[in-house]
Parts: sequence; structure tokens; C-alpha cells
Amino acid sequence: MKQALAEAFRDRRAELQTEITLHHKTLGRADHRAKQLRRDAELRSERLAQRSKTLALARERDELTPSLQPERARRSPAIKRDREPPGRGLEL
Repeated sequence: MKQALAEAFRDRRAELQTEITLHHKTLGRADHRAKQLRRDAELRSERLAQRSKTLALARERDELTPSLQPERARRSPAIKRDREPPGRGLEL
């Protein structure tokens, strides 16, 4: 009886050690993945900050630098068909 109990205890202990080892490996992988995600997020944040800075500088440049494209010619207002021709209606 004592021997069977000791053997059952050893089997249970081996099972628990196997589970603990498995959990440690799983936690290690999760920790590694979390570090990787943090690093990726930091890189994205740095790139976003750099892009925002570049866009702000471009906006400032555009405000300070005159355009090299000539201004479009302004169109004369459309002539209305029902208006009187010039010189009419001005008689005194």
C-alpha cells in the first residue's frame, strides 16, 4: 500500500512538473511577443511623429514660398442674354 501511494505521488509530481514547464514556456513566448509588439508600436510612433513633423514643415514651406505656377486668368462674368445691349436706355 505504501509503495502504491508513493508511486502515485511520484506520478502526480511528474505531471505537475510537466504542466509547470509547459506554463513557463508559454509565459516566455507571451513575454517575448509582448516585447516585440511594444518595440513595433514604438517604431510606428516614431515614424508617425516624423511624418507629422515633415507635413508641418511642408505646410510652413508652402505658406512662405510663393507658388511657381502662374495664376489662372480670371474669367469675365458671363453675359446675360436678357440684358440690354450697351448704350440703350441711357437716353436723356
